[in-house]
Amino acid sequence: MSTRLHFDANTPHGSMLAKAIDEIYLGMQKMDRILAASQAMTYGGDYAQLEAEMGLLAGQGSDMAFKLQAISDKLHAATLVDCLKQLDQG
Repeated sequence: MSTRLHFDANTPHGSMLAKAIDEIYLGMQKMDRILAASQAMTYGGDYAQLEAEMGLLAGQGSDMAFKLQAISDKLHAATLVDCLKQLDQG
């Protein structure tokens, strides 16, 4: 059972928490864009464009693609998303 927790975003710590939550959501959106771009660059298994666009050394593209996917998965994990939804900035 989940419980919504109301906090006052007008207090110093409440404001900091509200900003942190907003930044997490913004980070999720940015990661979605980065991941989509990296997947488009590596379509067909060629990582050369990703390596060039990200300033990576040759051969590092597949590792970067894997790490980007892992980060995205963690940011969209149900436990994180559920926790954020339960915090009411009211």
